[in-house]
Amino acid sequence: MRKELERRKDQALSGIQKELSTQYAEYSGMRFLMKVVDLDQVEHLKKLAGGLVNQSGLSAVVLGAIHSEKASIAIAMNPTISGLAGLTSGSLAKEAGAILGGSGGGSPQLAMAGGPEKAKLSEALKYVNEQLLAHINAQ
Repeated sequence: MRKELERRKDQALSGIQKELSTQYAEYSGMRFLMKVVDLDQVEHLKKLAGGLVNQSGLSAVVLGAIHSEKASIAIAMNPTISGLAGLTSGSLAKEAGAILGGSGGGSPQLAMAGGPEKAKLSEALKYVNEQLLAHINAQ
């Protein structure tokens, strides 16, 4: 029963990933996706963001969600983007988490942020977007 439930969750995430993989914006030859999604578990948010970068050829993915009285953000980047002038998913997640009244961190290519200030999710997403574009423009 548990394996069946996991299989169904994976199928649902795969469908969402397929749908999102075409909703990117292109900037300086790189593909970016920033979106608020309706997911009920934070680990699904991270898995989806990582999958979009790894399997869909996107340069960077930033996904936000509100669940369990908390806002969360997943940030995933391919190695090309994460190598730009010290820009990492982990550093962006730390700053985004602070905006949300919480914390964040992770690896250079995949990180999470979260905090209780749900109303600031848009502000945190905007900050991450601005930082990504600033680092790309500086190259």
